[in-house]
Amino acid sequence: MTSARQRATLASRAQSTLTRSVQLLGAMLHKLLLADDSVTIQRVIELTFADEDMQVIAVGGRERSHPPHRIGSADIVLADVGMPEMDGYEVAAYVKNTPHLAHIPVLLLTGAFRAVDEKSPGSRV
Repeated sequence: MTSARQRATLASRAQSTLTRSVQLLGAMLHKLLLADDSVTIQRVIELTFADEDMQVIAVGGRERSHPPHRIGSADIVLADVGMPEMDGYEVAAYVKNTPHLAHIPVLLLTGAFRAVDEKSPGSRV
């Protein structure tokens, strides 16, 4: 279980990464698809962008196993690498291997204490 301080640090890092991505794209994004099974993270990201020109579409719970059906409407995807049924690596691979979605940036989100598996299939995306 993560502390409030750890959640705040994660939210701050996510916002910084997303802000840099928006700047690289040269335009304000309007829809962010958040694929994360943590209600806490979903809420933190929603609150982080509440005053921005960005709609956060949170996918979790029962939808977590099939976020691809929602990706087409997103301008950027933030996906948790640790989701149990379809993890962030699989979401990234799906987006990058689907021609009409390949232009959508995908950022992977991981817990502060979980190592990123550099040998996973998603590292080749």
